[in-house]
Amino acid sequence: MTGRPRSVDLGTLSRARELAASGRGRAIREAAGLRANEVAADPFVNVSSSTISLWERGLRVPRGRAAVGWVRLLDDLEADVVGRVERNSLDDVFAGDLA
Repeated sequence: MTGRPRSVDLGTLSRARELAASGRGRAIREAAGLRANEVAADPFVNVSSSTISLWERGLRVPRGRAAVGWVRLLDDLEADVVGRVERNSLDDVFAGDLA
């Protein structure tokens, strides 16, 4: 091991910038029912809650490994939220069939 940081995927950094600038990062976090300090404490994000706030308001650009961790966490949260919505919609459909 050379001690040199691993490269960060530019596509992931672009996604981090888009999530920050659009406010979608905050929307995903809130839809998942998490507070900024919970996202900040994720071991793959590992930044302060004020940094998360700055990212979510588009006042600071996410960078490096923290940005990668943030994107991956938000992608997972978004998939969970979408899955819940789809399951709830299906439950409503099936409940209507049984009525």
